[in-house]
Amino acid sequence: MMGMRRLLDISSQRLIKILELFALGEQNLSFKDIARHVKASVRTVHDDIARIKERWGDKLSIEVSPKSGISVKGCSIFTFEKICKEIFNESQSLLLFQGIFFNPYRNNEFHEAIVFASHSTLSRMIKKFNGKRVDDTGIRILKNKAGYYLYAPDEQQFRRLSTCFTLEIEGLDKSLFEQWLKEYQISFADDYINEIIRRINPNIDEFYDDRAFKYDATFFLVSLIRELQGFHAEPYPIDYEPEITEELLRLVRKKFPAVTKNALNAICIGLKLHHTDIRKDRDWHKIRPCFDTFLNNALKIIGVPAEENWLEEAYTVLGKLYNLGLWFNIKASTLFDRVEYFAQLFKRKNRAVYDYLYRETEIMSAKLGVNLTFNFHKILFWLCVRIPDFSGVTIKKKLLVIGDYSELHTEFLANFIEENINGAKSRKVETIPFYLGKGEPLPPPESFDIIASTMPNIASVYPELSSKGMAVVNDYPTEENIADLKNLLSGLKMQLD
Repeated sequence: MMGMRRLLDISSQRLIKILELFALGEQNLSFKDIARHVKASVRTVHDDIARIKERWGDKLSIEVSPKSGISVKGCSIFTFEKICKEIFNESQSLLLFQGIFFNPYRNNEFHEAIVFASHSTLSRMIKKFNGKRVDDTGIRILKNKAGYYLYAPDEQQFRRLSTCFTLEIEGLDKSLFEQWLKEYQISFADDYINEIIRRINPNIDEFYDDRAFKYDATFFLVSLIRELQGFHAEPYPIDYEPEITEELLRLVRKKFPAVTKNALNAICIGLKLHHTDIRKDRDWHKIRPCFDTFLNNALKIIGVPAEENWLEEAYTVLGKLYNLGLWFNIKASTLFDRVEYFAQLFKRKNRAVYDYLYRETEIMSAKLGVNLTFNFHKILFWLCVRIPDFSGVTIKKKLLVIGDYSELHTEFLANFIEENINGAKSRKVETIPFYLGKGEPLPPPESFDIIASTMPNIASVYPELSSKGMAVVNDYPTEENIADLKNLLSGLKMQLD
């Protein structure tokens, strides 16, 4: 869950932050740079780097130079993910969470033995869990006469977050979840779970892959555990009730004879929400225009028309994220989410496109009344995977060219500047000619990025231009004029980064 990182000890949190820097492409950082980023002393960072070298030197090539700083080779997202999971799976916090999740209503002695901690240490861990949440899930560790249990004000939401977290850590060979599966003789590879999931959702083959099945299977089992423990979820108020057939009930009861029809109903509703066809929603006529506007604006920057098959897939992807935003309006952990790191690397490479698409997602969310920005990284990932042109496109900066001599001359200036800045292949800038003699109002400042003008004192005539970078150009722009404009564009890019 989102706050789980904070449950790690401080040194483990620092190690993850340092590894994140290198996984996201930061190289040749000084110890001082890293210390500033992780908010620790330079000496502490020296110790952390030494620990990383000693523990994971076989996976990473770490070079330390007094001049060029620290360089880490091989810290791909794959490697980073594996190392972080090692750190997390060894933590007392994970043992505490799992212990209470799988064994509610147990006393202090039971959990002290699981986390290998004293009574006072266990109390501090629980206090930390309850007191340093950075999300708004309301999840707490509470205690009654029987012992500790996990409380969640929204049980369906808790199940989804627990599912995401279980899949993220993937420490199933060491975890209590793996022990629970063995106890009930269940494997994700056998036909039992597969048959249950497909009976609940007969039409799941479209855009369904191994990861989607793993999620559904884990959600079903996590929900089943909670129901059998007595934590019941209220069904969401949706327009349909899943049909719990006697055949499905008998199938589930083969291994879980205590499950009731009401419990299975709540589980199935929580699961079906992830696969509801948005095109069958009664408000689809309101939702579709918002999706279409977003998709058209996204495609506009790469000059690709929307094909029917692509649009249908887009509706499915956005529809699933719409349902998540509607029913689970919480940002889950992205610590081990490779799609999130894909998005962060994209952002570093092409900040302008990232910001543009994020703003479009914000606009779409506002129109829908459902927050899709929590899953923006998934939208971006899907766009890039389906249309790789998104990964290389650049959004042109807009340059307002203000001329005072004539309209034709102003257009000449705009064309000349655009041709000389862009060159044969690059398309860095789009010019907007504006002739002062026509007496028309200036374009609004938000419609352009920088200014080229033949008048040195133009900002004194139009104060609203003072916030924009400006270069003065001659009637026939010189190489120096073009260089000044290129520097302005470069500075604008640096500011965005």
